[in-house]
Amino acid sequence: MEALVDLLVEMGYEKGYAEQAVKETDCGGIEAALDWIAEHPNEPGPSHPTEELSTAAVRSYVCEECGKKLRNDDEMQFHSAKSGHCSFSESSEEVKALTEEERKAKMEALRVALNEKKKQRLEKEKQNEIEDEKRRREQGKKLLNAKQEFKEKMERLEAEEKMRQKAADKAYRAQLLAEIEKDKAERRARQNGYASAATTVAPAAPAKPNSASTTIQSDECHLQIRTPCGAPLKSTFKPTDKLADVLQYVCNNWPDKPNGVTRSVVDSEGVTLQTTFPTRKFTEEDQSSTLHELGLCPSAVIMANRLVNY
Repeated sequence: MEALVDLLVEMGYEKGYAEQAVKETDCGGIEAALDWIAEHPNEPGPSHPTEELSTAAVRSYVCEECGKKLRNDDEMQFHSAKSGHCSFSESSEEVKALTEEERKAKMEALRVALNEKKKQRLEKEKQNEIEDEKRRREQGKKLLNAKQEFKEKMERLEAEEKMRQKAADKAYRAQLLAEIEKDKAERRARQNGYASAATTVAPAAPAKPNSASTTIQSDECHLQIRTPCGAPLKSTFKPTDKLADVLQYVCNNWPDKPNGVTRSVVDSEGVTLQTTFPTRKFTEEDQSSTLHELGLCPSAVIMANRLVNY
């Protein structure tokens, strides 16, 4: 409402009369207000004060800063609020009201000004939308670049980890083969020692045919159990002990990662046993067999591994 009143005041109508015109037309717009004014040229209202001016000589006011002539206090206050000018002087010259042609011309000028402001506002909004879209695309591009860099970094770390794991596995296999060869050499040395002792004790009598050969058996079974981490487990069993006893021993002394020094108890269902030379993976049926029956006496190296889900 105030915007319409200001437009009417700027076109030359008194503020009270302009307020009444806008109120009577229910804020229907500048054209409706002008139509009401044209139909009610002598309508009584706030724009027609009953009291006469205290000073008849004062017919108008002049803005000393821009020279604009103003008919009354309302126009002077409106001009001051709009322009920021504060210096006014009284004048005895009466400011004539605008003719119909002047009002139409001024209204057209106001319409042009409003359209220009609207155009500038739309252009500014469009420019803001373009800038927002640019920022959105730049942010999306930065996000994609960050994701790509993170992916490449993770792939690089994964490749490095695979290389380290491969090198560690290679070193572990080399160490394992060396220890297996050492155990085989020790076994051969012990077997050669037993054979030498048997030859020394035997009487120097003519050999007699004998269909059954004597087999020297040890009372102990020395096992070395290797796990994925830590030092090997070493223990001595009896030849009559079963493979299940060895499995239980391994599960009760499983080395913890990463150093393998501390021990923990693990589920026996998640642990597998096998030999490398010769390669043999023991099954559940082998658990009831003795170490002698499985050919692990007098010594052997066993590999122990855990299943992934355990």
